[in-house]
Amino acid sequence: MPNTVILLIVLCAYGRPQSPPALCGCIRSRQLHTVRDEANAELKAAGAVFVGRITSITDTVVAATPESRTFQWPIRMVVVRVDSLWKGPEVDSLVIWTGMGGGDCGYQFQVGSSYLIFAMASDTRRLVTGICSLTQARSTADEHIRALGAPRYQRQADSGSAP
Repeated sequence: MPNTVILLIVLCAYGRPQSPPALCGCIRSRQLHTVRDEANAELKAAGAVFVGRITSITDTVVAATPESRTFQWPIRMVVVRVDSLWKGPEVDSLVIWTGMGGGDCGYQFQVGSSYLIFAMASDTRRLVTGICSLTQARSTADEHIRALGAPRYQRQADSGSAP
């Protein structure tokens, strides 16, 4: 009987035996009571906050540390065309790094879709985001966008005609 209980606990905690245990855990402050408070707190902590359309996604690996030659970490490089910007560099596109998903907190972006992205600046000066941030599809982000106020940068609409 005790072995059955332990087996059930392990299966509940880690899922199916052939799948790796989840490494991601998100903890949010319960002191933030409004969308505005939540958005402003994440804006303050972020390295970049913007709305953009995903133009490409590349799966790659990076060294766990700059000195490491043996341990590499799978990661996803996402190129985003910036449409509106509240914080970060005023550039046409930004590269965002995220995990692969499946327990590593990676955000599952789709090429061609638009997102409100809250990205943190990592120790290596890369912009990173994941499921623990307020990053979300643009279609669900109206409340957070209103809470952020007017963007610092807004892409001009393409005219559609060449000179």
